[in-house]
Amino acid sequence: MDRVSARLGRWTPEGKRFLAEGMQAWRDWRDQIDADAEAERREIDRRASADNVRWAKRAPIAVCITAGLIVAGWIAAKL
Repeated sequence: MDRVSARLGRWTPEGKRFLAEGMQAWRDWRDQIDADAEAERREIDRRASADNVRWAKRAPIAVCITAGLIVAGWIAAKL
């Protein structure tokens, strides 16, 4: 910065370039943090949906086993 008075200054071209580079580095860093957070959120969502698919596949099997036990109990009660 160029000194205008004891309390005032003016940006030099080098200072403006330095400030712009610092702000760009800050934006890049912030964008990387946002991208990492989004990737982690997608991974968590993917795992959650995979768990839901697994349970959705297991539910009909559990229903069939339960129905089989009910029928087996009914047959045993008749004998």
